[in-house]
Amino acid sequence: MSTKAYIYSNDNLYSGDLVLPDNVVEHIDDSHHLASKNKISTSMYSYLYEIVGGELTYTVNNKPIHDSNEISVSHSNKFHGFVISDVSVGFDLEELIVEDKLNPLKEMILTKKEKEEYANAKSKQEYLTVRWCVKEAYGKMIGYGLTKEAFDCDDIPYKWARINDSIVVVVFKNQPQDVEFILNGEPLSGEH
Repeated sequence: MSTKAYIYSNDNLYSGDLVLPDNVVEHIDDSHHLASKNKISTSMYSYLYEIVGGELTYTVNNKPIHDSNEISVSHSNKFHGFVISDVSVGFDLEELIVEDKLNPLKEMILTKKEKEEYANAKSKQEYLTVRWCVKEAYGKMIGYGLTKEAFDCDDIPYKWARINDSIVVVVFKNQPQDVEFILNGEPLSGEH
């Protein structure tokens, strides 16, 4: 199996007849307390369940798996989605970080070297958002989430795509794989 990232806009919620199994519904209820997040998560897991066509189980870190395939999920204000791969992966998607949050976030997550790169970046919003997503996706992959301590992500293999004002990142444990980015059921065109 190759690595596929399935992304859906939040105005494209799942509308099929699929009924999620109890263990998936319990996982959603345990993970998302707000009704709006629950609705998006239900859509995300419905698309996921429809694509894998079988039972999902969860690791001790609450990460979904299917057979021997790794799955990582994410949602934002505009998109929800997941990545499926036969190698260890993490996934994150975020809107571009807004101007007034750049400096505080830069201080929190960037290393000294990354701050120098940030200062010279053509798009500071894009640079910082990609770094944030790489670090968050890496945290999901290893099962710890985003840490409050800045760490260098130069050695973390990843692929990313930009969808309008949002960034989508897939990280890998060992070496980068080709990623097929799929937006609302259609392959995303362009370089990633």
